[in-house]
Amino acid sequence: MIEKRMNSVDPIKFLHRFVDIVLRCNPAALAHYLQDIVTAVSLYFHRAQQSFNLPVADIQTLPSPDRKTNTKAGFDGKGQERQAKIDELIRSGRAISELLDLVVVKSYDKYPKIFRTAIQSLTPLPKLWVFSKANLTRSSICQRDNFAKKVSRFVQSLTINVTNSGSPSSTLPMVSSLLQLLRQNRNEIVDFSGEREEDMGSSGGWQKGWLALAWLQRVLVGLCGDTNLGEEVRSLVGKCLGEIGALDCPQILSNVSQNSKIFRNLYPFGKNDDLKGTLTGANVGSHIKVLGWLDGLLRDSDPNIVITAASTLIKIFSCSKHDTAWRSLSLEERKQLTPYKEISHFEPSLHNQASKLATKKGRSSGGIRPSQAQGSGSSELEVAPPSNSELDRLWDPRGQTHSSWICNLTSAVAASVTDEILRSCAKICSLRPKFSSEILPSLIGDLVVYGGPARGLELTISEQVNRLVRCFLQDSKRVIDQRVLDDVLAIVHHLRKQRVLICRTHRRSDTLIEALEALTAQVNSLDFLQLAETAQRLGMPFSALMFVEAHQDGKPIAGGTDETENFLKVLHSKQNPAPFKAKGGGKGGGWNKQQVRSLLRKIFRKIDDPDAMYGVADGYLLESSPEGPPKKARIKKDEKTLRSPGGILDNPKKTQETSRSWKQVLLYEHEGAWSKAVHAYDSMCERADFKRDGNDSGGLKRKRENNDEDPVKLRRGLTDSLHHMGCSHVLLAYMNHLAASQPTVYSQLSERHYEAAWRASRWSVVSPVSSSSTSSFHSYFHQALGSLRDCNFRAFEQAAEAANAMAIQSLAQVARRTESFAMAAPYLTQLHLISDASQAANILRSSSTHSPDKKMKAFDMDVHPNVSPPPSWTMFQSLLTERIARLSGRFQLMEPVLALRTVLTELSRPDHLGPHLVSSARFSRQAGANFACRSILRRSERGGVEFLDVMRLGLEEAHLLWDEGEGNRAISMAMGLIKQLRSKPSTAFKGISTPSLIEFQVELHCLLGDWLSRTLSESPNVTSKVLEAAKNPIHGEDKSAPVPVLTPKQLHAVHYQLGRFHDHVYQRLLDQRDGVEFKTSRAVIERNHQKLKFLNENLRSKSNAGSVGSRRGLVYNKSELKGVMNTLRKNIEIDEKKHKALNTNITKSLDLAFKNYIQCLRQGGPDDRSALYRLISLWFANPEDESLSRQMCLASRASSPRKVGTHKFLPLVYQIASRLKHIPSSCGSSASTLKREALFRKTVYGLIKAMALKHPFHTLYQIFAIANGDKLPENTRLRKGFEVDLSRKRAAEQMLLELKDSERTAEVQAVGVLIDAFIELSLLKFSKNKRKTLGLKDVPIRRLGTNLLGVIPMPTADVPVNPSGDYTSVPKMAGFGNTIRFANTGVSRPMIFECRDTVGRLDRMLAKPRDDLRQDLVMEQVFRLVNSLLSSHVQTRRRRLRVRTYNVVPFTPCVGLVQWVENTTSIGDYLSNHSSGAHIRYAHPEQKWKVNPDIQRYLIECVGDELEEKYKEVTADLRPVFRHFFTENFADPSEWYHRRTAYTRSVAVGSIVGYIVGLGDRHCENILIDKESAELIHIDLGVAFDQGRILKTPEIVPFRLTRDIVDAMGVTGVEGVFRRCCEETIRVLRNNKEMLLTVLEVICTTLFKTQLPTLNSHASKSCFCLALD
Repeated sequence: MIEKRMNSVDPIKFLHRFVDIVLRCNPAALAHYLQDIVTAVSLYFHRAQQSFNLPVADIQTLPSPDRKTNTKAGFDGKGQERQAKIDELIRSGRAISELLDLVVVKSYDKYPKIFRTAIQSLTPLPKLWVFSKANLTRSSICQRDNFAKKVSRFVQSLTINVTNSGSPSSTLPMVSSLLQLLRQNRNEIVDFSGEREEDMGSSGGWQKGWLALAWLQRVLVGLCGDTNLGEEVRSLVGKCLGEIGALDCPQILSNVSQNSKIFRNLYPFGKNDDLKGTLTGANVGSHIKVLGWLDGLLRDSDPNIVITAASTLIKIFSCSKHDTAWRSLSLEERKQLTPYKEISHFEPSLHNQASKLATKKGRSSGGIRPSQAQGSGSSELEVAPPSNSELDRLWDPRGQTHSSWICNLTSAVAASVTDEILRSCAKICSLRPKFSSEILPSLIGDLVVYGGPARGLELTISEQVNRLVRCFLQDSKRVIDQRVLDDVLAIVHHLRKQRVLICRTHRRSDTLIEALEALTAQVNSLDFLQLAETAQRLGMPFSALMFVEAHQDGKPIAGGTDETENFLKVLHSKQNPAPFKAKGGGKGGGWNKQQVRSLLRKIFRKIDDPDAMYGVADGYLLESSPEGPPKKARIKKDEKTLRSPGGILDNPKKTQETSRSWKQVLLYEHEGAWSKAVHAYDSMCERADFKRDGNDSGGLKRKRENNDEDPVKLRRGLTDSLHHMGCSHVLLAYMNHLAASQPTVYSQLSERHYEAAWRASRWSVVSPVSSSSTSSFHSYFHQALGSLRDCNFRAFEQAAEAANAMAIQSLAQVARRTESFAMAAPYLTQLHLISDASQAANILRSSSTHSPDKKMKAFDMDVHPNVSPPPSWTMFQSLLTERIARLSGRFQLMEPVLALRTVLTELSRPDHLGPHLVSSARFSRQAGANFACRSILRRSERGGVEFLDVMRLGLEEAHLLWDEGEGNRAISMAMGLIKQLRSKPSTAFKGISTPSLIEFQVELHCLLGDWLSRTLSESPNVTSKVLEAAKNPIHGEDKSAPVPVLTPKQLHAVHYQLGRFHDHVYQRLLDQRDGVEFKTSRAVIERNHQKLKFLNENLRSKSNAGSVGSRRGLVYNKSELKGVMNTLRKNIEIDEKKHKALNTNITKSLDLAFKNYIQCLRQGGPDDRSALYRLISLWFANPEDESLSRQMCLASRASSPRKVGTHKFLPLVYQIASRLKHIPSSCGSSASTLKREALFRKTVYGLIKAMALKHPFHTLYQIFAIANGDKLPENTRLRKGFEVDLSRKRAAEQMLLELKDSERTAEVQAVGVLIDAFIELSLLKFSKNKRKTLGLKDVPIRRLGTNLLGVIPMPTADVPVNPSGDYTSVPKMAGFGNTIRFANTGVSRPMIFECRDTVGRLDRMLAKPRDDLRQDLVMEQVFRLVNSLLSSHVQTRRRRLRVRTYNVVPFTPCVGLVQWVENTTSIGDYLSNHSSGAHIRYAHPEQKWKVNPDIQRYLIECVGDELEEKYKEVTADLRPVFRHFFTENFADPSEWYHRRTAYTRSVAVGSIVGYIVGLGDRHCENILIDKESAELIHIDLGVAFDQGRILKTPEIVPFRLTRDIVDAMGVTGVEGVFRRCCEETIRVLRNNKEMLLTVLEVICTTLFKTQLPTLNSHASKSCFCLALD
C-alpha cells in the first residue's frame, strides 16, 4: 500500500499541500507529520528487506538515485520476478528520496524558523540512502545536542506514539534508532546512572541525563507489556533495557513532581492534573484528556477508528461545554484541533467533513486508503442508554474477553452520563478497548456525582465493584481476566480522587455537598480490605496499602473515639480484639488483626523498602484452630522477636498465624542473615520430611496449614539462602541430589540449578526432566555462556536471543501494572546480563585468536545496525567499575553483573581476573554483603591471580574482619601483609608497576595505623612508625633506587592519618594532664616543696644545734636531715621531669597534628572537611601558641610554597571572621603575651582578607555583619544586655577600607549599598494593619542602580566555589520586583522580595527586619555537616536521609535575609487555618466547634489537673487529619507512598538532629512541608542548645511527635520506617561523635563567647555529648 501511494504521489503537488498544512498548523503538527513519513519509509524498506531476503547491508547500499547502476550485477537474484521487485524498490526509493529532499532539505532552506524545531525533534534517521540528504540536514541542526536531549526526545516520541496508536510499524524504527544511540553512548549511560537526589532541580530536571534515562527505562518497561507491538519490537526494547541496566527508576522519579516540565512534555493535554483545582476543574481535565486521546486515535491504522474519532471530535466541539476545555489547552494543542473545531459549525455536513479530514489525516500517518473513508453515517455515533438490568449484566465479565467486556460496558455507561462531551464518546468506546479503559473511570465518576437518565444507576457502583472483587478472590480457575480488576481499581481510585477534590474545597455549594454525599456513600460502601488483597495479588502494593489505610477513612465517629487511631492501636496491640468489620456485605464476618498484619506483610514484601516490614511487628504467637477461638501463647520477647516481620496469609477468611519458624526465617531473609536462614530451612525441611514419612510424634499426622510445609516452598527458600551465601558448589551438589530424588520438585527449581552452574563455571549440567519444563532464562543463559566458552558464536547468538525472549516475557507479566521497582528489577538485571555477555562476545569476536570465522556477522543484527567497534576489555571493565561506584547503595542490582563479569573474565581474559576480584570484593564489602565478599575471596584461591592482587585481596579480608568486630585478627593480618611484602626478594615484584605497588602500600599502612590508633593495641611509637613508613614504600625490583614521589592523593591520605593519630595522642595527653592522677601528682610536688622549704629554714635557724626537730616532733641530726632533704629533692625532680615530659609531648603532638593537617589540606582530597574542622579547632584552642600562628600565616600567604587554597577555609569563614580583633600598633618588648596575641590576630586578619580578595561573595557579608555589629534599633529587645565588641568592629571596618582600595572595589561597594538599603528598610515603621503588599517605590532599595546590582549575585543564592576566584560567569542581580509582600506570620512582619538575575531567573528572599539570624546561620551549618555524614554511610544514603537546608545571610544583629523555600506551606497553616484548615474541612459537623481558635485560649487559661481534663475532652472526638495532606496532593499510589515515606524519614532525621542540638520552639508554624517532596523544613532556629528549658514555659519534650505528625506516617505509625530511620541516624551521629563535637567546639563556641553571652557553651557541649551517648 505504501509503495503504491509513494509512486502515485507527485512530489511537487505533495510539497505544496504539505507547506499549506504547515503554515496553517504549527511546528508541533509538522514534527508529527515528518515523523510519520520517516516511519512509513523505514517500515517499507524493512518489509522489503524481509520479503526479498536481502541482507541489511545490501538494502542500505541500494543504487543511489544519482547513479544508474545495473541492479543485476549488484544482487544475486533468483528469477525475473524477484529482480523486477528489486527494480521497483529502487524506483520507489528514488521517488521517496526526491520527496524527502523537497520536504526536509529545501523546505528547511526556505522556512528555517518553522522547520528547525520540527526536524530537531525527529529521532535519528535510519542509515538508508534515501535519508542521506535529510540526515545531513538533521545532523547539522542537532550537532550541538547532548546525550540527555537526544534521550529525552526519544522518550517524548515513544510516549506519544505508543500512547496514541501503539502501532508496531511506527515503533520499530524508533526503537531501532534508540538502540543504536544507546550503544554509541555507553559512557554517558554510566555517567548518568547514579545521579543523586540533591543534584535534581525542577527547572532543569528534563535536561539531566539521569532523569531522561530513568524516564526512558519506565517507558520501555511499559512497552514490554504491550503485546500489540510484536516480538520483534519487544526484542529490541529488551536490548535497549539491557544497555541501560537496572536503574532505580521509581526511587528517582518519585522525587520529581508530576507538575514539572518533564510531565508536561511527556503527557500533553493535561494528563497528570488529577488533584489540581476543584471538582469542576477535574471535569474539565477529563474533557482535555478525551481531546488528547481522540487526537491520538486520528493516527490509528484502522480507518474506521480514525473516521469515528474525527466525527467524535467534531461532535464534541459542537457541544456548549467544550469552551472551558478549549481555553485550557495550550496554543499548540489548539492548532492541532482547529480544523475539527471549524468543521463543527457545519452540522449538516458533519460526516462528510469528518471523512475528508480523517482521510487526509490518515494519509499522513499511513493509516487508511481514500476508498476506506466511506460508508459510515453520523447516526452511528448515537448509542441508546441501557436499562439498569442490562447494565448489571454488562458488569459481569465471565464468559467474555476483556476487550469485549470493557467496550460494551464503557459504551453503555457513556450513553448514560449527563455530560455531553463524555456521552459523545459512546461510539468510539465500543471500538477501541484501550480508549475505553482510559475513559471508564471518568464516566463512572460523572455517573455517581451527577446521575444520568437511569437515576437509580449510581446506587449499584459500589455493589458491582465489591461483587467483582469477591469473584476474583474466590476464582480458583482464573476465569476473570486480571485486566478487568485493573479497570475496577482505576474506578475506585477515581472516585476517591473526586471525593478528595471536594474535601479540599472549604467553601462548598449545595451541588458540591450533594456530590460529596453521593461519593461518600459509594466510597464508604466499598470493602477496602478486599480491594487491598486484590491489589496486592495483582502486583500493586502501593494501591493495596492505600486501600488498607482507606479502610477507616470517611466513617463517622462512633462512641467518642477516633476510628483511624483505634485501627492503628489495635493493629499494634497485644490482645486479640474484635474483628475489623468488612464493608459491602462480604461473607465471613470480617478480618481479625492477624489477617490485617498478614496482608500488610504481603504488601511490604513487594515494596523495595528496608524498614517497612518492621512496622508490623509481633511480640507473641497465636495458636488457633478453625473450631475454636485463638489461644495466646507467650514467647520470649527479645529484640529479634519484636522486630519479626511475620509470615504470609493467602486467604483472608481461613488463614491462621504462621509458625514461629517461618516468622523467624522471614526476618533472617529480610536482614540478610543467610547462614541463620539456612539452619532454619534445614530444620523445617527435616521436620516436613519426618512428618511426610509418617513418623510424627504420637502417631498424629496434622494437616498442612498455610502451605508452611510445602516441599517446593521450603526447597526454594533453602536454595535461595545458599545462593545468597555464595555457596554455588554446595548448591550444585544439592540440586543434583534433588534432581535424582525429587524430580517433580526439581522441575520447579531448575532455574536456580542453571544459575549456580554458570556462576561456578560448570558447563556440563544435564537436566533429568524434559527440556520444555526447564526452559527458563538461566537455562538459556547457561547455554549461551557455554557456547561462548567454546567460541561458538552462532550458538551463543541463538541462546542469547532465547534468554532475551524469556526475560522480556517475564518482565511483560509485571510491566503492565507494576508499581514497585522491586518486582521489575530482577528481569531488568537479566537483560543487563545479556547485554554484558553480548559485549564480551563482540570483543572476543574482534580478536583474531578467538574469531576463526572472519565472515561471521556481528551479534544483534537489527533492523538498522550501526554498532560501534567493540571496546577493549579494559574499557569494558572500567565501565562496570564506574557504574558500581555510582550505585554503591544498590548492591542487589549489581551483584549478578559482578558474578557474570567474573565468569567472563575467567573465560576470556584470565590476566584481568585479579583486579576484577579486588574491585568486586571491595564493592561487596562496602555494601555490607559479607557473604558475597567471602565468596569472591574464596574464588581467588583457585590461582591465576598475581602477587599484588593476592595482597590486595588479603587486605580486603582484613578489612572484612574489622567490619565484623574482629579487630585483633584484622590487625594481625595487616601486619602479616606488611612483613610478607618486605620479606619478598626483588624478583617477586617483577612485572608489577611501581605506582600500583606504592598505592597498595600507602593504603595498607594508613589502614593499619588507623586501626592501631583506635584500639591502642601498640605504643604510639609503633603506630607512628607504621604511618611514617607509608612515606617510604618499597617500589619495585630495585630496592636501592631513589624513593619515588607520592601522588597528591596518596600524600593527602598519609598526612590525614598522621594528623588524626597525633591529634588523638594530643587529646589523650590533655585528658591525662586534666585527670585526677596528674592533679594529685601536682599537689604532691607542692607539698614536697613546702616541706623542703620548712626543713631548709629549720636547718639554717639551728645550724649550731646538734639536732633539728620536724613538724611532727621528730628529731633529726644534721646528717639525717640532709638525707631527708635530698630524698625530697629527688622526688620533686622526678615528678617535675614527668610533668615536663608530658607538656613537651603535648606540644610536640600538637605541632605534628597541626603540620599534618595543613599538609593534608594543601594536597587536597576527600578528607579536607574533617581536617579543616580539626585544624581550626586546634588553632582556636591554642591562640597563644606562636608556632601554630606562624604555620597558619604561611599557609594563607599567597607567595608561600606551603600555601593552602583559601577556598578550603570557606566552610568556616563565619567562625574565622568572628575571631577578628584590632591589631595593636605596637607593644612593649616585655609583653610576650601581647606579642603572641598580636600574631594570632594578624594571622586571622590576613586569612580573612585573602579569602575576601579571592572569594568576595562568600566572605564580604560576614565582614559587613561584624562592621555593622552596633546597628540596632533603639526599641529592639536585642539591645538589652547586648555588648558590642569594639575591637572586632574596628578590625572589620579597617579591612573594608583596605578592600575598597583593592581589585574588589566594585563588589565591596555593591554589597555595602545593598546592606545599607536593607538596614534603612528595617528602621521604617509600617502600620500594623492588614496591609499585604508594598510598592517598591516606597522602600529604600529603589536607589539601587543597575551598575551596582549587576556586580553581585543574589545574597541567598548558592554560588559554586571556584578555586581560581573567577566568578564572572555567575549570574548577577538584575533588579527587584515591583512589589513587596508581607508574610502572614511573624512578630516582626518579614517582607518577601522578588529578585531577578542576569539570566532571567526569578527568586524570592525573605527579609527579617528585627530578628537575629546569626544562630540560624550556625544551625544551618550544623545541618549541612549532618547531611554530609549521612550521605557518606551506605544505609543512610540508601534511605536518602537528610535535613533540608536553606541559606541565611545576617547583615546586622537584627537584620538579615533568608532564602525563600518554594512550594512549601507550614503544618499549622494546613491544619489550623481559620478558613481552610484540614481540621475544619474534615471535622464532623457536630465537632467543628472544637476547632475554633477560642478553644486554644480556653485551654491556656486552665491550670493543673483541669488543663489535662479539658484537653482530653477537646481531643476525645477531634481526629488527626494530617494524613489527608498526601491524598490531597499525590494521586498516584506510587507517588503517594514515596512521598509519605520521604515525609516519615524527614520527621525521623529532624527529630533526632533536633534532639541532639537541643532545638526548641517547634510549633506548627515553624515547620514547613514541601508540597512536592513532602519533606519537612525547620525554620526560625533561634532557640537551640536547650535554650527552651529556660523559657517562661520550659520546653521539656525532645521533639515534636504529636497525633497529627504520627497520623501522616500511615498505618504503621512510629514503628517501621520512623523508628528504623531514627536508629540509623543516631548510629551514624554516634559513630562520628568526635567530628560533631569538633564542629560544636569550633562553630558554637564562637557564637556563645562573642554574640550570646547569656548562654554557656560548656553546658551546651555537655548536653550535646549526653544526647550522643
